[in-house]
Amino acid sequence: MLKFSTLLFFFFSFSICYCQTDTIFITDNIPILKVKENLPFVLKFLACHSCGYSWSLDKVDSSCVKLINVTTKHTSGRNDIRGGNVFEFWKFKVIAVGSYVMEFVYKRPWLKQNEKVSRVELYVN
Repeated sequence: MLKFSTLLFFFFSFSICYCQTDTIFITDNIPILKVKENLPFVLKFLACHSCGYSWSLDKVDSSCVKLINVTTKHTSGRNDIRGGNVFEFWKFKVIAVGSYVMEFVYKRPWLKQNEKVSRVELYVN
């Protein structure tokens, strides 16, 4: 019985580590991010969707940096709350070694001026 529980613990620990992707919380200024080629990573932004603000990807080399998906989650972690702040999770994969710059814009879509611009520099090895 002890061998079975040890084996079960090993597989559970391995599956958690194997499926986990790096999540980087983006604030005003961040250093160059080092990511691995062909391994997904997640950028996390704070947004206020009920105020009309959201993030958009303005500039990127889309031939090498691939957007996998964008999801949101309320900052409280609850699913039954409408309005307020949310976290936007942008999941990417880079398919070629090199240096890349991504520019994200935080604004209301109906306004021309930007509230904030975040520049993310990637170093892929």
